[in-house]
Amino acid sequence: MKQKSFWVGALILALALLIGALAGVVLPTAAHAQGCEYRLGFKAIHDQIPNIVGACKTDEKYDERGNSLQETANGLMEWRKADNFTAFTDGYRTWVNGPCGIEQRLNTQRFPWEANPEGLTVVSSRCGAAPAVQVAPAPQAPAQSPVVTSDADTETITEGNYKVTAVRRLSPPPAQLTGDVSKRVDEATVQLVVLTPNTIAIGTGTVVGADGRTILTAFHVVGDNDTGKINSPMVIAVGPYLDYTLRAKVVAADAENDLALLHVEDKQGFNGFTHLALTDSDATQLGQPLYVYSYPGRREGGLARSTGGLVMALANTGGSRLTLFTEAQASPGSSGGVVVNAQGDVVGIITLGVKLVHGIDRPGLPTITQLTGFVPINLAKPLLAQVGQ
Repeated sequence: MKQKSFWVGALILALALLIGALAGVVLPTAAHAQGCEYRLGFKAIHDQIPNIVGACKTDEKYDERGNSLQETANGLMEWRKADNFTAFTDGYRTWVNGPCGIEQRLNTQRFPWEANPEGLTVVSSRCGAAPAVQVAPAPQAPAQSPVVTSDADTETITEGNYKVTAVRRLSPPPAQLTGDVSKRVDEATVQLVVLTPNTIAIGTGTVVGADGRTILTAFHVVGDNDTGKINSPMVIAVGPYLDYTLRAKVVAADAENDLALLHVEDKQGFNGFTHLALTDSDATQLGQPLYVYSYPGRREGGLARSTGGLVMALANTGGSRLTLFTEAQASPGSSGGVVVNAQGDVVGIITLGVKLVHGIDRPGLPTITQLTGFVPINLAKPLLAQVGQ
């Protein structure tokens, strides 16, 4: 199969299904709504491309103009009353059921026979240049189309206040770190068992304080991102160390960036963990090799290691990086795990996993079906400053 540019499969999160931030409690996959079904034009599309559309999640719903929408496992069905337009979209591409059957295009394109009040790029169709049905634009201003730029190595899309840049081609993953560098990262990566009255969550922590007791993790391991509140009452056990007899408490938090800072309480005989130095995450280059260390979502699991490259960066248009992505794999339980460079310095902290709607093929290597998202370590430096680390 011909290899796609990486951004075609994973450029923007609207193309992906979030598999839940990688906390230790594994959330069940959302099932389709009980009793929902596809009917008429939606059924005709589904029956021809069932693996692309997926199962229905809701029943068909009509808006005030008589248009119809229906959510699916992989996107959205749409029927427009004004011109009898029927299509399925995954958020980036659209499969239109037109005069010559189902044809695929980008959301920023139109076939010659489609209504095109926004003046989008027209692409060829099996039906040629049949006259388009003219539909008056909605009274509100149309959404601004993404601006795409590229060079030989990367592709960038800018939409609204956000910019996503991705490598065009994936390199083979680097070999694992070895020797003293790997040993240091091993020793600075710890597992967290978070106990509340109703839940037990497994997460990962990264020791970043020179005192050997300051641990950085994802906020959602110890709190609720929606409310910004830390779980209470809560017990945080840290291990593996004498069967998780160490305890920690939250000393600083940044729910917006999904980061929390813990401090390990004193225990006789415990002199602190090995800690890792921090790099300048803004200086990290796309394509640079990365090394991921984390614990799986079970208490008895050993440390997991994976490698990849920095394949995508989400930033605001001011240039500040918000989230970075690697194809290195991380399982549930990995939130708070560490992403380091070849020197073993911290590039970022794992906060989420993204399941790709369409995998990325690499000749001779496994298809990539998931990305690991992590917060750049520069966003954590203000938290460390708060506690004097």
